[in-house]
Amino acid sequence: MSTSLEPRRLPNLLLVVICFPLAAAGSVLWCAGLLPLWFHFPAIVLVALAVNSLAHDSLHGNVSEHRVLNDGVGWVCSFLAGLPRPLHVRAHGLHHSRPMSSLDPHRWMHGGPRVLLPLRWLTANLGYYRVLPGLPRADWPIVLAGVALYCLLVGLAPSRTLVGWVLPMQLSTAAFAFFTDWLPHGPLGRRVERQESKGAEVSGRFHAVTMWHQDHHRTPRLPFYQGPELLGRRRA
Repeated sequence: MSTSLEPRRLPNLLLVVICFPLAAAGSVLWCAGLLPLWFHFPAIVLVALAVNSLAHDSLHGNVSEHRVLNDGVGWVCSFLAGLPRPLHVRAHGLHHSRPMSSLDPHRWMHGGPRVLLPLRWLTANLGYYRVLPGLPRADWPIVLAGVALYCLLVGLAPSRTLVGWVLPMQLSTAAFAFFTDWLPHGPLGRRVERQESKGAEVSGRFHAVTMWHQDHHRTPRLPFYQGPELLGRRRA
């Protein structure tokens, strides 16, 4: 039923146009001492959430129908998330093709003692590096150059970059991992899938909190914010 829906990419493009200039301006003002940290820090966490979302949607061509623009935004956002693009593409591809299997790098967010799960969510992007040995050799220089550039930028102004970007990004990564991976693919998500397979109608709040992640797996060609339409059609 969802096949008749077409991707609406304009909200993602607007997010790019609005978010990045404001974040750049805010960072300049903060570095100049004209913007207090208590305001700048939570604002950058929100920007980092947008970056994570755009990086993900670009993997499915959901930022722009023009490939150069879509992939350009994707390369920048993946880099800002600490993930060189070839690594991100490979890791996310495995998540969709082999969800929660031994090959899925997202299992990093679900393993180990439960008390340490928040630490795994906080470092979810680092778990993607487990796919590095499976990358084509031609992609290795790109990945290594991306990691080196990221470390160089942090090293140029450690206190500014760690507080002004790295920590906000890792906090947003933890939120992204919890809401869009651990909840839908963890014990609660599996219970929801069992209930729905038996014809039960689960509250739409669960799907909204997880950014309609389960419907995203069914129809990845649509941006996450079209999840309510997908859910409605699935239940019709």
